[in-house]
Amino acid sequence: MIAYAVDAAAESAPEPTICFLMDDKKTATLYSKDSCSFCIRAKMLLEQNGVDYEYVDLTGDMDGQVELAKRSGRMTMPQVFVGDELIGGFEDLVLALRNPRIREALAVK
Repeated sequence: MIAYAVDAAAESAPEPTICFLMDDKKTATLYSKDSCSFCIRAKMLLEQNGVDYEYVDLTGDMDGQVELAKRSGRMTMPQVFVGDELIGGFEDLVLALRNPRIREALAVK
């Protein structure tokens, strides 16, 4: 899971920063359902940033959705992983792509 830290020195409302340790290039995996608007947005965001990713469509695959929920602890879609680490959903992905270490690990173009 991603750890969030807040900069106490910030004068305005602090924006969370993501602490994510990366040692080499990782593969992103997007778990999605075709009727999910946030899933479509996550896919577009990955593509706009030039991220190579594996797309796993769980539409109609209840067993797959249950297994993913066990793995992540979440029932919502989309779910994005980098390597074995859960990034989270769409909003978490937006934040993650602001992090230079994650961008480097994903070879963001």
